[in-house]
Amino acid sequence: MSVKKWRKKLSKIKLTTRITISNVVLFSLLVLLIIYFVTLLTRQFLFYKNRDDLDSKLTQVEDYLTEQSDSIQSLSGADRITFLSDGLGNAHLFQDYKFILLISDTENNAAYLTNKAYYDNLFYEAFYISPDNVQTHVTYLPSQVPASPEMLDVSVSVPELGDDVNFLNLRVSLPASGNDPVTNQVKVLGRNLVYTAMRYDDNTFLTLFLYSELDDDFIISLNSALLISALIGIILISVFGKYFTRRALKPLVELSYIAQNIDKETLNYRIPSSDSNDEVDTLIKSLNLMLQNLELSFESQKQFVSDASHELRIPLTVILGYIDILKSAGYDDRSLLEESIQAIGDEAQNMKRLMEKLLLLARVENKRFEIHPERIGIVDFINKLVAESALLYPNYTFESHCKYKGFVVADTEVLMQMVRALIENAVKYSPQGSLIRIETASSPRTYILSVIDAGCGIPKAHLNKLTDRFYRVDADRNRASGGSGLGLSIVDGLIKTHGGHLQITSTEGEGTCVSLHLPTTLTPTEEKNNH
Repeated sequence: MSVKKWRKKLSKIKLTTRITISNVVLFSLLVLLIIYFVTLLTRQFLFYKNRDDLDSKLTQVEDYLTEQSDSIQSLSGADRITFLSDGLGNAHLFQDYKFILLISDTENNAAYLTNKAYYDNLFYEAFYISPDNVQTHVTYLPSQVPASPEMLDVSVSVPELGDDVNFLNLRVSLPASGNDPVTNQVKVLGRNLVYTAMRYDDNTFLTLFLYSELDDDFIISLNSALLISALIGIILISVFGKYFTRRALKPLVELSYIAQNIDKETLNYRIPSSDSNDEVDTLIKSLNLMLQNLELSFESQKQFVSDASHELRIPLTVILGYIDILKSAGYDDRSLLEESIQAIGDEAQNMKRLMEKLLLLARVENKRFEIHPERIGIVDFINKLVAESALLYPNYTFESHCKYKGFVVADTEVLMQMVRALIENAVKYSPQGSLIRIETASSPRTYILSVIDAGCGIPKAHLNKLTDRFYRVDADRNRASGGSGLGLSIVDGLIKTHGGHLQITSTEGEGTCVSLHLPTTLTPTEEKNNH
């Protein structure tokens, strides 16, 4: 089954069940990981412990060899092997079943010491062979190359099966004469054995094996205990996990029920906060903020539809009014006909300009308005605007004050459009003969271009709403005293395409300052639009 189908099936399972399943799976993986590392660390610990035990036992053997040195030196061949075997056995050094001592010489004589009962049982249980029928053969393999180690070839055979039938073969590395014991590892009867081989003299060798069967049994027991504990944990998680998960998710269920009953008519409703500052409380606060934004958006949309309808209704009413006049009075009155055509044309132009502004706003808000930034000499740019404004508005005085005289990075036509709109607003709300200043300044991050008038000013309560579409300070919405209310909305959108922002400060009775803040470097918005 594909992954997509699995996901589709899982998506139909309740969230509480999915969380419980996830917890069980993660817990199981964690247990397996713990078992792996516990086994690894335990094996390492037991290895070091066995190595220490092996060294300790070897020290006891060496002490015995030192005590019996004179007797051992007086013997040779099979007599020496028998003496060592009997002496070490009588010394009770190998009552511990973990150790096996193999005594051999260069003449292939051998004997071994261990806890005989246990070792014999091991033979029988592992291979179903009677210990009485088992023979151990040791062959000395001297090295022909000085750099290579000498070896003992150890084999265990069963005569009743034939002398050539071996069920155990291993080779033991021997240290060179005068060297320290060699420690290595071999496999005996399916078990790993650590051994230390030492040379008593040139002819006699002692190989001490450590048989670690109980180490594996201990690890198996430890892992079994961990698995049983894990199974108990999985059962508890399965039984109680779903209950606690459902209890923990209860606020989310209630939240979902409340959210389902909220529609556009109840956007003013706010979900009560638990003030616990946990994830659920954070979600509630986020949903309340979303509801607040949606409410403002709906209100703004309603206001926009109302304002747009109002703006379009006026020219349509004028056009339809003149058409009715022409129908009732006829077309013979030349002056009336010319007046009607002129009025209808003017209102049609007003509607066209309004539509163009709305389309421009839509392009800006949908990020489909492209700009082409370039370096603009700010002094020449401002001087050109001052000269142009003086011609367009001869009843006003225009001055420029350029504290910053360098370059700005912007779209020339768009920047010109924004400043012209600000100058038009300044003229509209300032008395004739007043002074309108255009200033430039700079800060570490922005270039500032300001248009300052000496008009009536704007109340503080209206400042943060001036960039709303169709917003006017005058409540009577008289078109003679202002435009459509889209000018500052367009300027605000255009300056944002440059990565900048619009700032408006005003004092009633003294005037208004509208500033364009342009970034000193290209922003990601500009680069995207430029491409």
